[in-house]
Amino acid sequence: MDHLKPFLLNPRNEPFVNGERRYPASMSGGFGCATAVFIVFFIAGLFIVFFSLNALWENLLLVNRVETIGQVIGNDYKFDEGDVYTLIYQFDVNNTTYTRRQQVSAELYNRYPPGQAIPVEYAATDARTSRIAGTSSLGFDLFLGAFSLCWTGAVTVFGISLFTSAQRQRRMRRAGQLVFGTLTTITGEKDSDGDFQIEVTVRFDDPHTGQTISGKRRGNGEHLAQTALPQAGTPTAIFFLNARDWDVL
Repeated sequence: MDHLKPFLLNPRNEPFVNGERRYPASMSGGFGCATAVFIVFFIAGLFIVFFSLNALWENLLLVNRVETIGQVIGNDYKFDEGDVYTLIYQFDVNNTTYTRRQQVSAELYNRYPPGQAIPVEYAATDARTSRIAGTSSLGFDLFLGAFSLCWTGAVTVFGISLFTSAQRQRRMRRAGQLVFGTLTTITGEKDSDGDFQIEVTVRFDDPHTGQTISGKRRGNGEHLAQTALPQAGTPTAIFFLNARDWDVL
């Protein structure tokens, strides 16, 4: 390797190093797909949270319940990653007819065909909330509530990380500068996906304070997978903003 030419972790950054671009190619956005994924996951999370809170609220209402006899008026079966059985029942309270669908076990599905009387329990404060007597989804609803909290937490962390990375890139594009340093160590290995990953340790001087900075960075090194890695002491290019925000080009 020509030691007068700096080592580049990402060859697409060469035009910037040569003065042909205003900022490195590795700083050219790249958050569009990640933002789209975040939006989809965030909306899905809101739906899960709403569903779990609604289910838990219904369980709370049904603590004070009234039993009555209703009638099965229909049923439904479908296969959706497993057997899904549904009964449709109705019951009367104070001259008002209420109708509801409920997923049930195969045993209840077969026990109560359309036209069959069925025991129903409804919330004393709101007859719109009801279930077939003897059934309860509290265990699943509690699990779903816990899952929704974990999901929301993970999506929030992802969103914060995405926002932080985008803001960092924006600051670096606006005020970052090219400095040169020295390659201290370099290692490469394939990850679980079969991609060749490079980890480098570099040393360079802060252009503002003169303080020597040393640190590690990782990147995809597929272009180096079939070649000898550069030796320690090879010059390398750094995109520098401050002692915390910098990247090996």
